[in-house]
Amino acid sequence: MTDGRLPLRVTLAWTDSPGNPAAAKAIVDDLDLTLVSPSGETLLPFRLDPAKPAADAVAGVNSVDTTEQVLVAAPATGVWKALVKGTKVTRGPREFALWFSHPFDNRAPVAVVRPDPAVVHAASPLGAVVALDGSLSTDANGNDDIAAFAWDTDGDGDFADEGGSGSGVSLSAPFPVGDSAVTLRVTDALGLEGTRQVLVRVLDDPPVAELGAALAFDATDPGGRVVEFDASLCSDPQGAADLAEYEWDLDGDAVFGDASGPTASARLPVGETVVGLRVRDRSGLEGTDTVSVTIRDAEHRMDRGGSFRGALDPKSERDTFFLEALAGSTLDLSLKTRLSLRAILRSPSGGIPLDGTSAEGGRGLARKGIPLPETGWYWLQVEAGLPAAKGPYSFTARLRVPKAAGREEGVLDAGSPEATWTTELLAGSTLSVRAKGSRKQGPAGPASPSLEVRAPDGTVLGTAGPGRGIRIGPVPATGTYAIRVFAAGGEPDLGGYGILWKGTARMKGVRLRE
Repeated sequence: MTDGRLPLRVTLAWTDSPGNPAAAKAIVDDLDLTLVSPSGETLLPFRLDPAKPAADAVAGVNSVDTTEQVLVAAPATGVWKALVKGTKVTRGPREFALWFSHPFDNRAPVAVVRPDPAVVHAASPLGAVVALDGSLSTDANGNDDIAAFAWDTDGDGDFADEGGSGSGVSLSAPFPVGDSAVTLRVTDALGLEGTRQVLVRVLDDPPVAELGAALAFDATDPGGRVVEFDASLCSDPQGAADLAEYEWDLDGDAVFGDASGPTASARLPVGETVVGLRVRDRSGLEGTDTVSVTIRDAEHRMDRGGSFRGALDPKSERDTFFLEALAGSTLDLSLKTRLSLRAILRSPSGGIPLDGTSAEGGRGLARKGIPLPETGWYWLQVEAGLPAAKGPYSFTARLRVPKAAGREEGVLDAGSPEATWTTELLAGSTLSVRAKGSRKQGPAGPASPSLEVRAPDGTVLGTAGPGRGIRIGPVPATGTYAIRVFAAGGEPDLGGYGILWKGTARMKGVRLRE
């Protein structure tokens, strides 16, 4: 009601079913009218007392007449509700008429959605299931007047399309990562509608990069060691399947891209290196982490020779000595001590102890001709036995490397104006090479060969013209060295040649104190 100056009359009328002619006079189907004011006051219709026909009608439940009326002389403005109840209906359904003295105003329902907005975290790379509730929607004519709830979940305005709609007071539906618009439409019994659009936001949380606690390792050679890394501790709130990219900073320059993938390895120098990992999910969100990796420093004990001395004390229960060797070398080892010590020789790959090279107790250790099958740095660990030993010890080691020498002959001609020979050398060795013409190789006569020596990485270490030799030492790295013989002057230098080279190795030992 918007105008309370005129009285409000609400009248209910219906046609009763025929009664039993032999029965007492009474209505068969009894309907009752109740009017509820905007403040919630309940008003009943007028009722006459058949026993006192001259008395004024009073408000109350009317079980006598098929017409009932509620009169409000000065109605308050607001929403009035007329309720019709079938107190006794023997032959339903029973139709009725309801008349208002003021124009009837059916107001549209009001749609309410909770939560508004709806913000959730994605449960997987696909998004999350979001629950929405429309039970707080209202209708001015009574909440029971809301006849239907419909949802548009894909923002296309269609409340009935497959996969993009729903029905019912509440909704539970999957939504992708990002923002989506969802609309609730409520419809009352007379077809009036109310809508409410809410924002559904599914957050894509960034991945979590995790490299764990700081790491410390013993060096496996004087320059450091190779360290393996993996990203197994990394995670993503949307699940591991959302992790798409891994980028590594393996040299501590804070620039990612040294390696990619969930695992990486790097040769780290002695000292501390900060290694970083950046992970990225399928949406492009990133997470980073760093870990400090310390390679414990090596202390040079001897540059040449094979005699070593050491002592174990409360601060050092293990000493490590390094020895670089070529594959095919052998090692003579003799450990002298009166202590209960353990000596173990480990190979360059994986630190696996070599068979027959460990000894325990105060008997010392004497081994000759220990085969060294790999090229690289071997490490000898001298550590306290049980019971713990403290005190001095000494040992000698003699490395026998494969012969690094050769003598070859060949011919340089127009089809093959050069030739290459190779030899394996230890770092620190010296290499001497000479070449000269030879009459033994074909009718072309002696050549005038030139020489070139290249390191394992291809660097040219020295050249020499015809009739001259090369001496290089110490060579920079362990590996395969190439000796190239060629005719620098073209056809006049072609012909037979002979070449002679010799490498001289020296033994180095390096000690690491933990």
